Amino acid sequence: MPMRAPSSGVYAVRAGCYAFDAMTSTRPYRAAMPVPRALERIGAELGPQFDGMLGRHFLALGAEGLLDHIAGHLTASRCSAA
Repeated sequence: MPMRAPSSGVYAVRAGCYAFDAMTSTRPYRAAMPVPRALERIGAELGPQFDGMLGRHFLALGAEGLLDHIAGHLTASRCSAA
């Protein structure tokens, strides 16, 4: 059985947040995805790509509209400046 780093939960949270931000941000090569579609994609990948427990909490926040203010936080201009 592989050993997990003690802080692996932090990485799981970061991965979900980054994926949401990436999907809902406009990029130089594509338009931003609507929040409901991004949440649907995250929900479809609970287990294989995203931690199930953390993902369900994240989806609950999205269902309450509590993620709307961060959707698209990373703009195309910030992307191209990196």
